[in-house]
Amino acid sequence: MDKPTTLYSAGNANLLAAMKKMGAGRAFFISACAIEISPVQPFFIRLATKYIVQKLFAHGYADQRIMEKLIKESDINWTIMRPPG
Repeated sequence: MDKPTTLYSAGNANLLAAMKKMGAGRAFFISACAIEISPVQPFFIRLATKYIVQKLFAHGYADQRIMEKLIKESDINWTIMRPPG
């Protein structure tokens, strides 16, 4: 994505609001593994993640960070999955 987006944050904010309205209490969300750089990854993976992957998908990752914050601040029982690649 080469332009800022609100796809993840706005979409999941709507989902959280609908869940609250309907009384649903559990949800699973998919994010991205490169949102954070794990210190247990090999050096070259951390380097590629920071200087290539995070730069290429900067707008999408920024929006996913907002999405994760909204989820974590919600009242529902949540799980965020960050599958690799």
